[in-house]
Amino acid sequence: MALFILWNALFDSKTKELSFFATALQGHYINNGTREMLAEMLGDMGVKYFAFDKWTVDHFLTDYLLDEPLSDNWRDIWVHTSEIKVHFTEEIQLDLEVTDLVRTLARDATSFDNQFDAPSVYFPSKCVLIADFYDSESLATAKKILPMVNFLRDNEAYIEIMRSPAPQLCEKRLKNLREEYQKQEYFYERIPEDLSIRQRAELPLQLIVTVGTFTEEFFEDDAKLACQISDLIHELGGTTTWNEITDPNYHSPYREQEDLERSYAFAPDGSISEVEDASATHYSMSPGEVDRAFLLPQEREINQPEELEPTSTPETPPFLTDTNISENTSRCQIDREITLGIYATEYDFWVNALVFIYQNNQVVDCHLTLKVDWEFYLHILEEAIFNVAEIFSTPLCGGDELEQKNLELEVRLSPDLLPHLLRHAQTVDEAAAYILTLSQEKPHHPVTSGENWFCTQVKQSLELEPGQAVKSISQGYSTFWHHLSLPELTVGQTDCQQFSQRLTDKYKQWIEAGNGRVKNASEEVISEVFDWFKTTAKSTQEAVTKFENLDGEIYLATLRFFTKQAFPVETYRHSDLISFDFQGKNGKWSCIAEMNEKNQEFFFSSRYPGWIPKDKAERIVKFSVIANHFLSFGNFDLDSCFQMLWYKTGIRLPGIWSQDNPLNQELLKQLVYTNLKAMDRHWSAIKAILEQDVSPEEAFEKIEE
Repeated sequence: MALFILWNALFDSKTKELSFFATALQGHYINNGTREMLAEMLGDMGVKYFAFDKWTVDHFLTDYLLDEPLSDNWRDIWVHTSEIKVHFTEEIQLDLEVTDLVRTLARDATSFDNQFDAPSVYFPSKCVLIADFYDSESLATAKKILPMVNFLRDNEAYIEIMRSPAPQLCEKRLKNLREEYQKQEYFYERIPEDLSIRQRAELPLQLIVTVGTFTEEFFEDDAKLACQISDLIHELGGTTTWNEITDPNYHSPYREQEDLERSYAFAPDGSISEVEDASATHYSMSPGEVDRAFLLPQEREINQPEELEPTSTPETPPFLTDTNISENTSRCQIDREITLGIYATEYDFWVNALVFIYQNNQVVDCHLTLKVDWEFYLHILEEAIFNVAEIFSTPLCGGDELEQKNLELEVRLSPDLLPHLLRHAQTVDEAAAYILTLSQEKPHHPVTSGENWFCTQVKQSLELEPGQAVKSISQGYSTFWHHLSLPELTVGQTDCQQFSQRLTDKYKQWIEAGNGRVKNASEEVISEVFDWFKTTAKSTQEAVTKFENLDGEIYLATLRFFTKQAFPVETYRHSDLISFDFQGKNGKWSCIAEMNEKNQEFFFSSRYPGWIPKDKAERIVKFSVIANHFLSFGNFDLDSCFQMLWYKTGIRLPGIWSQDNPLNQELLKQLVYTNLKAMDRHWSAIKAILEQDVSPEEAFEKIEE
């Protein structure tokens, strides 16, 4: 009898990595995995005689492969599953469909034979939902709505915010979801983790939703929170079971919301009836409710009828109710972790509050207050995160030295980015919500990148002995960035050299006035400071350009075009690029769209998959020259390292990218489809040169024929 079901197998030719899920049968479990186990699994999937050098195993529980009727034993519903990633030393051929299920007898020699032999080993465990969507529009809405669940937990006002872009969401259900989070905190005496989503590039219509990490008791109690999230996914147009995505005729409880509203009504007494006109009933059932009504009637919750008012776009309510506004500042209390991109890494910070500073009723400055522990503070100093460095700090105030305990940092957003932030948020509450959303979706966005925040103050609270008039005092220090005015810190269009010299002169004055810890600004210090300011200026200007691209008309017009054309696009956490995979008549390849808002430029590129062998590079170059001679628009291009072959099209045409101008959509259509057709037309010739002993001339003649 099989021990595991292998599914969702995908191979990334760029990284040479095969990833798949292995769901346990008969209580078996994968610990670290062995080479022998993986070789047997790969063989069962048809991947034989390929060398691999390393692998990873990540454990979770999911109900994606549940069988019906549902078992009374929760272990038959929420099954131990492992995401296995295997790195190969060469390209492999994977002939499986992503929906195929492969049974295997492979076992892990490093694991217990049965999960009941040592149940404590497997918990706490992650609870994961695999969400499949039928169209890119539903998936895009889900990617926008699901991260808001984390905000809904703390603020009921997010019910209306979530229903604004997705009016099909039931208000009662969102309230129940919020209450379930509160129950989790009460019963398990711990705050549940934030819900997180991720997407595998090869599956553009699937999301992997991690509900959190839970003890065994959570699953024994029917994993109610996960069921609530599953209900939400269904209302957004998705499904969380394998059965429906593979068989369109399968009459699962998880059906599209529109079908349910036409077919079933939930009566106040708990009975279910089939109706011809669902609009005549008081209350329609969500997919999750139908599931529990048909399969678990004894556990069904009966919701009272409610009148649903027409939805309208509400004003964005405060992020939290505790919003303090004074004459010159506006403060939003956040008190939660957010993720910020620092160089090439991502860090989680506990954020206390976001503050706007006003002058003449205009926002002129933006600050975050963060909490860090002592060890991470030392890391901040070592890596110069938030532009912290000893050469920019003042002498310690309030004590001889900082104690090895938690500290509070105040960081200031680069004034060059403030106007761009205010395009998305007019109030401090809107700005907090915007930053929190970015921290989940794009932590390396200019607003959530640590390089664009400047630490102004470091503070630490010290408790005094009992009996004294004052219970605590603060000690800490300010920085050079605290003493700069907004015009002085603004780069703008200034040459980086000029900006650096201006700030260096200001730094000399600051040191001479006795402000810094560095008492004598030696030539070595001045040189270091000058280079720092120059790097800061360049980084700021790059961030502004990136922000302009992300906010720009070309980026939005491009997203609108790809969405309308149903391309499975992917946007990146680290950049403003847009990409997708395209299946032509002759092959499948990756595509990338790039924008330059400042120069009003758009570029679209198709890449022939894999790397060009060095012994074939000369032939490919010659073929590109011949092909380009006969192409009226676009060209083939082999990169300088002779590794990748691209077909590129692009245009520079200012003044046509506004939303109400239909010309940009027609222009994008010509640029994109001309590119795709050219790559598909030349595909066989390129393949013949790479895989057969065919000359560039012979290959091109076959195209013309």
